[in-house]
Amino acid sequence: MLISWLFRVVIVLVLSVFCSLAVAAEFSADMVVVAGGNTTTNKLYVKGLKYRMETIEDGQEIVIIVDPEANLTRVANVSEKAFIEMPCDDMRSLMNDPFQSLKVTIDTPGIEHNSLGTETVNGIECDKSTLLWGGAEFYTYCMSHKYNFPIKIILGQSERVVELKNIKESAIDDRLFELPEGFSAME
Repeated sequence: MLISWLFRVVIVLVLSVFCSLAVAAEFSADMVVVAGGNTTTNKLYVKGLKYRMETIEDGQEIVIIVDPEANLTRVANVSEKAFIEMPCDDMRSLMNDPFQSLKVTIDTPGIEHNSLGTETVNGIECDKSTLLWGGAEFYTYCMSHKYNFPIKIILGQSERVVELKNIKESAIDDRLFELPEGFSAME
């Protein structure tokens, strides 16, 4: 009886450790976006559920910081030291954030989910699925087992592809998910 109870306690502890490791993924990656014949490479940092995307738009350095637990997206223009805040599910946020856009679409009533099995993307094993809206393919995505994060997202019939490459596991500084001092809110 005591051995059985002790065995159960050990199993629960081991599962807790593995579950917390899966949720607490920390990595950086190149986020390669192919859209309209153009390819851009941006930087992505992930720590747990939070992530930061760094990009250049019209010659301006833009940083997007997303905290899904707080339902908060911050978009900062580094050169102007200005930012805007919005909920993660705000349409302005979803249009510029493929990860939250996918998450919201997955949770949308009426969306059909089809599993396509597993696929290895850039050496990472993923579950591949497609989302259908009214019978039409809306998204295809590859969700990493290891990171619990999409490694590849295809919008429609390859209209836009977002793929994570050169993933490097390392401790990510919490300060990356904060705005530096001196930034002011834009209206």
